Amino acid sequence: MTVSEIAYVLGFEDITSLSKLFKTKTNISPKEFRQSFQN
Repeated sequence: MTVSEIAYVLGFEDITSLSKLFKTKTNISPKEFRQSFQN
């Protein structure tokens, strides 16, 4: 699932809103979070 799809499913109006909230709560971006599991 892409970050855009996740944002839509969770009811966010756009990916930016989800990304900002995610980074505020976790101190990393959604992209960084995903990359940490791919390595």
